[in-house]
Amino acid sequence: MGFGITQAGGAATAAPAIVNIGIVNGASFVTGGIVPGEIATVFGTNLTTATGINLASALPLATQLLNVQVLVNGTAAPIFAVDNVNGQEQINFQVPYEVAGMGSTATVQVVDNGSAGNTITVPVVAAQPGMFTYTVGTTTYGAILHADYTLANTNSPATAGETVQIFCTGLGAVTPTPTDGVAAAGASTTVATATVTIGGASAAVAYAGLAPGFVGLYQVNAQVPSGLSTGNQPVIITISGTQSSIALLPVR
Repeated sequence: MGFGITQAGGAATAAPAIVNIGIVNGASFVTGGIVPGEIATVFGTNLTTATGINLASALPLATQLLNVQVLVNGTAAPIFAVDNVNGQEQINFQVPYEVAGMGSTATVQVVDNGSAGNTITVPVVAAQPGMFTYTVGTTTYGAILHADYTLANTNSPATAGETVQIFCTGLGAVTPTPTDGVAAAGASTTVATATVTIGGASAAVAYAGLAPGFVGLYQVNAQVPSGLSTGNQPVIITISGTQSSIALLPVR
């Protein structure tokens, strides 16, 4: 999926420093903890001496990119991207599934060219669903696709009764569990039950789990309820008692 999380900054002159509340869900940028298996983002300063947007070139993801590592409980995590553009720096990484069995908190630290930065302690939570989004003007839409993988947008709205694919991260434990950094092969469903509302109405969920062929990316296949008004309808995912932020879905 190309729904991105890209920002960036200047050359590192000191040890990496994760900023306050600088570890967030990689889709929604919501703070509050890390979720096993999710795509997460760390913001900070002096995270890398590289510049530009630098993406991992192959799967499985390596645990070092441009001599940068993100250590979670002291173990290097798979890295999606190291970005450093116009004074903004971030690293996108996958939270190892193993943090689920290591206690209620975890430590996160960035190492650049052997220089270790500050250590941040964050809660480990069962789920923190975050939908990938895109913005048109001031309106934020969900990265929600039709069954043919085309985008459900204002030019091609969803219709009552069809099953749409909602792309997200942070839905927590799945079965079977893939190896960290390795793309999901086939169906890998969430252990907890995910529910969806569209326009405030319950949407039947046909599948909730990892998106095959991707790392840390989840998809929820949900049926658009009947009786909705034409126009942008709010979509919310709930799992393990936690709701996602709202994203909009055009409906006709």
